[in-house]
Amino acid sequence: MEPQPKSQQKLRDALREKLNRRPQWRAAAEVVPEVNRLRKGWGGYFHYGHRTRGFDRMNQYAAMRVQRWRWRKRGCTQALWGTNPRAELTARHGLYRLPTWAAGQRARA
Repeated sequence: MEPQPKSQQKLRDALREKLNRRPQWRAAAEVVPEVNRLRKGWGGYFHYGHRTRGFDRMNQYAAMRVQRWRWRKRGCTQALWGTNPRAELTARHGLYRLPTWAAGQRARA
């Protein structure tokens, strides 16, 4: 059991709205906590059941959107993935990762 595609699409739409071109003037310290709050609430609602695939897809999508937002914020002058590695998003900016393990499974790193 995992979140329905419609609910996953609603989360993607909400992330797209938060990380579009309009809030580029805002600092990452302001935007990332809003994204985290949105994702934690969604993850808390759907935390029951076997959710590893759906949550992993949402983690990848959110990381990609934040990377692209930061890239556009910097003026698109350098390589997208080289300047914004995903490890930096969680370590430096505190991007929340949805848990990608279910009860009865081993936790993944």
